[in-house]
Amino acid sequence: MSAISKKAAQNRTVLLIVSMALIVLAGAVLLIATGDNDPESAAKALFRYSLLFGGGFAFGSLLTSLERQLYRTLGFVPMALLAAALGLGWAAWRSLDGPIFVLATAAALVSISYFVNFQSQVFSQGQGRGLTFANLAVTAAAIVVGLLLADLYWADYLGFRGCFVVLAILLALCATIAFAWWTREFLELVFETVLWPIYRVRAWGPGLSSIPREGPVIIFANHAAWFDPLWLGKIMPRPLIPLMTSKYFDLPLLHWLMGRVVGAIRVQEAAFRREAPELDEAIKLLERGECLLIFPEGGVKRKPDQVLHPFGQGIWRILEQRPKTPVVACWIEGNWGSSTSYYNGPPFKGKPLDWWRRIDIGVAPAERLPAEMLADQRETRQHLMDACLGARRYIQK
Repeated sequence: MSAISKKAAQNRTVLLIVSMALIVLAGAVLLIATGDNDPESAAKALFRYSLLFGGGFAFGSLLTSLERQLYRTLGFVPMALLAAALGLGWAAWRSLDGPIFVLATAAALVSISYFVNFQSQVFSQGQGRGLTFANLAVTAAAIVVGLLLADLYWADYLGFRGCFVVLAILLALCATIAFAWWTREFLELVFETVLWPIYRVRAWGPGLSSIPREGPVIIFANHAAWFDPLWLGKIMPRPLIPLMTSKYFDLPLLHWLMGRVVGAIRVQEAAFRREAPELDEAIKLLERGECLLIFPEGGVKRKPDQVLHPFGQGIWRILEQRPKTPVVACWIEGNWGSSTSYYNGPPFKGKPLDWWRRIDIGVAPAERLPAEMLADQRETRQHLMDACLGARRYIQK
């Protein structure tokens, strides 16, 4: 089994565990909710709780639909589980109305994120069977846990509040697992929410539908602002792993974020170097089937009169070792002049913060460069520069 297949299998396993836990606990809450009521009031309570649960599930479904990138919906899972755990803690001391709505919203976020990502990772001929077994597992677990909690409740081993405390602890454990597995997806959702009112990122071009959903691929673009990787990450259907200069990679918070969470490749900053170990790391990354982000200009644009700085040799050296790797050229428009660019001075210094700024990205179709082109580094670099500039024509004003 390849590394990417192992990773997909592990993700499916943890997704199944987390989603089962949430759906099981949601069903258990509805079961326990009427424990202290007489039959007539229990029926009314169950009707009210059902309405609240339906409304919460609809709200959670709406939230997941707002995220366009499939893989990033996994970031909802830890947030949803933590909110559900807090909701159950609330239910142990207060009324159930609010917690039921919160729990239903969380159930929608987790279950939808699970199923859409499960389908994307299973071959089409096996999706039906895989979803059948997943539903059977969730249903069986819900019955087992629900009956167990009901038995403990009616046998007076657990009081009304005790049941909710147990459920809250289980959900908190699931939330911890989810945060550990999907830290990057969670942080990307947070950053995307923060940046949403600041930048209107729009993507154009045939490359949006031709980017390989799995396997190695190189994304490259012009580089005129610090936030270029964030804007590209917003429109790409896969997590991007960038090369990052040591000047910024070594900063305390960024070192943890880029090294541990994103998995970025550190590039030693120097005027001249005989060795470039980061290229070997990039090649190994592609061999694992990852998506590599490169800014071949070698730095952020600083002069307004230079549209595109000549590309360095790095991207050619990588392609020389991985000649069949697809490459996708992008052009980012609107980055030069933003507060994160060197337009009229260093980024963020003496500049008003951006607000609702439009960022357009043209994406060219994925292509594999022929061997005869790769044999000549100058021809390769010039072709990639032309492809990058050519992606600009896809942007619609």
